[in-house]
Amino acid sequence: MKRLTFVLMFLCTMVCAVGAKEFVRYQQGALAPLTAMIVSQDSLETAGDDLLKVVGTQASFPDGDDTFYQWLEQHVVYPAECMEAGTQGRVIVSFIVERDGTLSNIKALQSPDERLSQEAVRVVQAMPKWNPGKNEIVHMPKWADSAKCADGFIRTRIDLPISFRLPADAGETIAKCDEDTFNMHRYWVDVDSDYVGHMFPDFMVYGNPKAATLQLPADQSGRIYDIVETNASFPGGDEACARWLAQNIQYPAICRNNGIQGRVILSFVVELDGSLSNAKVVRSGDENLSNEALRVITLMPKWNPATSDGKRVRSRYNLPILFRLSAGDR
Repeated sequence: MKRLTFVLMFLCTMVCAVGAKEFVRYQQGALAPLTAMIVSQDSLETAGDDLLKVVGTQASFPDGDDTFYQWLEQHVVYPAECMEAGTQGRVIVSFIVERDGTLSNIKALQSPDERLSQEAVRVVQAMPKWNPGKNEIVHMPKWADSAKCADGFIRTRIDLPISFRLPADAGETIAKCDEDTFNMHRYWVDVDSDYVGHMFPDFMVYGNPKAATLQLPADQSGRIYDIVETNASFPGGDEACARWLAQNIQYPAICRNNGIQGRVILSFVVELDGSLSNAKVVRSGDENLSNEALRVITLMPKWNPATSDGKRVRSRYNLPILFRLSAGDR
């Protein structure tokens, strides 16, 4: 009798151990990416065969994530007025990839500015059809309703963060966004709806306030403005212009040898695309100094054009250049 009791206890222990091993195996499977586990109410007391295992394939942009980000780079435009105003921040735009790959329910969940929201929504609206998500039944237990659990395409909600950043704090922002993305739960199942969710990492859009002017509409009247709201400017500002002139002006040898110095005032037109035209000398004390000043103007890079009434305009600009010899050259 004692031996029989011992054998029965040993067999019970082995059965419990096997059951525990099977349950742990399924639980580990539940932690794998893109895998959903649907468990019966008495699953803790049943064998592994009573678990329904569903493996889901996420919705995806045609040809994959690399193509997706390339597409965004080509289509997202930093709103010019936001660059001019220094407006930046993260927009999270949400949409549903339907079972046929079309996109619906497109909306901005959070945004620092309505104009940034409109750009994020516009880009998603312009996207081609996606590859829809799909469920594949790996194991079907006896209790499951096969009609409700069949393989098939599923709706997928996508949350896409688009961060609009200006150069001043881009480095700091990238570090913060990378940390946010690292801690982000990228996949989830919405229990109140019929879709699976996916949060993409941040897509970064960098803006240059100096280049924003070129996105404004152009005044096509041909008029040259003498008074404007925002003056034309050398890339990088007045200090950059002074450095550029110092590096490129060559003091005429004949003037150096004869101790000739003085100021040359130039006038030129900054065109709609930032190029310079109609350069002429307004005032000068020496023809050789005038010729050198005119020569260096032809070498200048494009400027940021002037603006007026929200448009790029042609404008006249006067630039004084001072030629002065050092004490040793006099």
